[in-house]
Order: sequence, then C-alpha cells, then structure tokens
Amino acid sequence: MEYLKQYVGKNIYVDLTKEGKADKILKMVYDVDRHQDLLGDKLLGVDSIGIWLEGFHNVTYFYDTEGNPISENNQVSKKEELSVLVRYEYIKGIMLINDQTVNQKIGFSN
Repeated sequence: MEYLKQYVGKNIYVDLTKEGKADKILKMVYDVDRHQDLLGDKLLGVDSIGIWLEGFHNVTYFYDTEGNPISENNQVSKKEELSVLVRYEYIKGIMLINDQTVNQKIGFSN
C-alpha cells in the first residue's frame, strides 16, 4: 500500500479478480467485459480498503440545484468525473508505467 502512494496522479493498469469483474459499480463505470478484466486509469489515492481511480460516467440530472424535479424532456445527461474505489480483494495485479510518453502512445492522456 505505501509503495503505491508514490504513484498517485499517474496512470496504472489494474487486473481484476472474478469478483472484481462482477462488481456492479466497476461494471457501471468501466467496460470490464470488453477490456478483459483490466482497468486503466489515473490513480487518485490509496487507503486501507483499496485504491481510488479516476473514472468518467454519463450522469442524468433528475433534480435541479434547488432539489426540484426536472421534467423528463428537460433532463440533461453529462459526462462527469468520478472517484472509483477498487477494493484490494478485487485486485490480482497492478502494472505501473513510469515513462509518461509510453502512456500517451498507448492512449492515456494526462
């Protein structure tokens, strides 16, 4: 856990266990079936229960900022940045790429 803290802000790959692949939140944010159990994203943090990755997801707003319902034809979907917890028991392995130019060549952007 301590070792990973030095990589906060860097892009990493996480190999998921069978249980991790079945996790509803991970399935909602990441297309784990298509990516063969691998997640690739920026490491946001490390704590006692897992690692936090940056994620993005389309969110539909049903209520305005004052808590009033938004009519169906006025609801807006917007891509939002999320912090996603990957519990340690869901991780088989982690790969770190130190050279950020390699990250850019394989599709990561910082």
